[in-house]
Amino acid sequence: FMKAKMTKRLLSWYEEYHSRKLKQILDAIKDCAAPPTYNPKKWRGKKLNCYAYALDLDIDDPKMSIWTPGQIASKNPKHQVYTNVTEQVKKDLDVLGISYRENSDVLNPGEWKIAIYYKPSFHDWPIGFHFSRRDADGIWSEKNGWSRRGKINRYVAVDVAPNFRDYGLRLESVLILSKKANL
Repeated sequence: FMKAKMTKRLLSWYEEYHSRKLKQILDAIKDCAAPPTYNPKKWRGKKLNCYAYALDLDIDDPKMSIWTPGQIASKNPKHQVYTNVTEQVKKDLDVLGISYRENSDVLNPGEWKIAIYYKPSFHDWPIGFHFSRRDADGIWSEKNGWSRRGKINRYVAVDVAPNFRDYGLRLESVLILSKKANL
């Protein structure tokens, strides 16, 4: 009985938190310029990760519970990623009204690229994930971890996503995003 009551309380808290964060994210999308520009100061003092950074959404997530691929779409406080990070991202993008298409050499006005990486794990454990984005100036950048210091790394201005194999990450896909088409 107590466990069911605690689970119900957790779900109620999470539904309220999720709803509030989703509203903040949707409001931020309306005001975002696309493609994103490199501005490390924008990310300081906020608890968010590489996923939020790749989408250029500086919405603080102190509970570290909204910026997991698929979390926005699932609304499940225990959501984890076990396979196919890209499919989870696409579900979130659909909810957020952000258009996406498969990678190509052509970027239309207002579009930018995100690279989606995964880190393999044991068959019954969630996999790791990471994101980088190609900024308006053509340079790839990424945010490491959940730090409030907002450390942003930049890479070479080429069309190819950075290689993070030395960190155990494998490139799963590159998507081209646009915040304008679905709004």
